[in-house]
Amino acid sequence: MKNRRESVTAVIPVRAGSKRLPNKNILPFGDSNLLVHKIRQLKQVRNVDSIVVSSDSDEMLEMARNEGVLIHKRALEYCDEKTKTFNEVVENVAQNVEGDILMWAPCVCPLTSVDSYQNAIETYYRIVANEK
Repeated sequence: MKNRRESVTAVIPVRAGSKRLPNKNILPFGDSNLLVHKIRQLKQVRNVDSIVVSSDSDEMLEMARNEGVLIHKRALEYCDEKTKTFNEVVENVAQNVEGDILMWAPCVCPLTSVDSYQNAIETYYRIVANEK
């Protein structure tokens, strides 16, 4: 009997307070912005079962809702780059988002291809999950 395939949840972490380039996640990019571009890109990846945008920004969470993906409202202390370490941020997201496998997919990497994401998932299944 074949084991059930683990579900893959793509997490797009965004926040309101960017220091170097304010609102970078929602500045114009192509025909939308970085956040919407990443959501639409991840929707094309086979084996991504769900997409969650994790943010403190109501505006960005509304954009995610409008694109039909799930949201995770993060408390400000998990978004300010001072209060919590990156590991604590990831742990907080992992505790509040459903999925067997969480794939961190920042929208500030807009040129990562759909094929690259798909290859990463397939490599995970082949090597880490020991699937043949």
